[in-house]
Amino acid sequence: MTKIFNIEVDCINCASKIEKEINSFDFIKNAKINFFSQTMLLEFDDTLDINSYIKQILKKCKKIDSDFSISNR
Repeated sequence: MTKIFNIEVDCINCASKIEKEINSFDFIKNAKINFFSQTMLLEFDDTLDINSYIKQILKKCKKIDSDFSISNR
């Protein structure tokens, strides 16, 4: 399954680091961040309730950019 989220990230360098961090999660097949549109595309297993993992993703990403946020589209 693929889902697009709105994000807030302050700089393109942080966006790149966050994308790499999110791709390190076992439950994520692929993550792509578009800094200019402030969106994030996540690919994950269809059986996974990704919303239950958002807090875990957010916690790790806030260590890179304390202002980072994720919201549903």
